[in-house]
Amino acid sequence: MDIVQTVKYATTAHAGQVDKLGVPYIEHPKEVAKILISSPLYRTLSPIDKQNAVKVALLHDVVEDTEVTLEDLAEAGYSEKVIRSVGLLTYDKRITREEYYKDILDDPIARLVKVADLIHNNLPARTNFLDDTTRERLVIKYAKAKEILLLPEEVEFFGNSTK
Repeated sequence: MDIVQTVKYATTAHAGQVDKLGVPYIEHPKEVAKILISSPLYRTLSPIDKQNAVKVALLHDVVEDTEVTLEDLAEAGYSEKVIRSVGLLTYDKRITREEYYKDILDDPIARLVKVADLIHNNLPARTNFLDDTTRERLVIKYAKAKEILLLPEEVEFFGNSTK
């Protein structure tokens, strides 16, 4: 599957879903992909890993938030690398968030996508409508994630975006 087909696949998977702002949910993975592409470390990836990273960004929530399974992604023709990264990004409630983030560290693509996801989730346009308690909970959650996921050389680039 190429990137255009992946946009279609993710759009179909998220059909009818909207985010807390009432925006079609597919816009979130699309924005995560855009943020990912702006990452300095994205530029260091091989051409095939750049494509894989964009596919993972577009698919990062399909297993967690839809009926799509990792097996469905394999049947659709996604590579083991893409499926592994999507699997790592699919939160399993049986583990702690800290364990989840540490597992993601083992996969450069999953890590870059998760950082881009955190940035998008933490944009003021998305958090300003939240009540104070929820916003404060997310600030703490994202700070812990940033502490685990960001490499020292990324803090300057991503640091302000994930506060």
